Amino acid sequence: MGSEELYLSLRMLLLLVAGTGAYAAPVLVPSDLRPGDTYRIVFVTPGMTGATSSDIDFYNSFVTNEAEVSALAALGTTWRALGTTEFVHAIDNAGLDPADTTTRFYNTLGELLAVGVLGDGNTLYSAFTPHLAAIYNPDGVGYLGREAVVWTGTLAYGEVSDFALGLRSAIIGFSDSEMYWAASDTSRTSRAARMYGISGVLTVSADTPEPGTLGGVLVGLGWCAVRLRSASGATGTRRG
Repeated sequence: MGSEELYLSLRMLLLLVAGTGAYAAPVLVPSDLRPGDTYRIVFVTPGMTGATSSDIDFYNSFVTNEAEVSALAALGTTWRALGTTEFVHAIDNAGLDPADTTTRFYNTLGELLAVGVLGDGNTLYSAFTPHLAAIYNPDGVGYLGREAVVWTGTLAYGEVSDFALGLRSAIIGFSDSEMYWAASDTSRTSRAARMYGISGVLTVSADTPEPGTLGGVLVGLGWCAVRLRSASGATGTRRG
């Protein structure tokens, strides 16, 4: 095989690998974690729903369906709604421990949202301190303004509210806000808005590639392709 043919083959390989979504969100294993570390992922649903139901299973099914039709399905985990009804609190529904100070929560871009469940620091629920990042959908896409409205039925510090899901009006948050992600205002539950979903506890496996491994392979292939292209006599315009 000549250098030109090998160049074309490497170029095709790069296109095929890129086409598999290697660079696409979501980030399933954040880069700052190592084998054995545990974490949970929080996302906002692309789809919308009303909040007239007082059955928490309705919302759990909704966020599960949204996750399972995305790349998040590869995690093979359970998904729960971060929402509060009259009968079930979001913290209980998600299997969260209010005394937990160590669990790391991430968005779908692999950015750290919070550490711990309740507190005055950068915890998942806090009345005084914002998240460290915004919350995105399963494809790593964020929403703004009216598109970012999310049903929660939960107050900022994780307390049960008088405006729970299933009532005439319920608390809403905004997924583009680090401070008011959980509680910003109330709205009639007959309108459509998004929901937050949270994964079960995830553990980084021992065979997880080191961060950047695939990127390094692709860069190496690209470098080889460029060198072969040059060797084949191909020319191009060079900018100084």
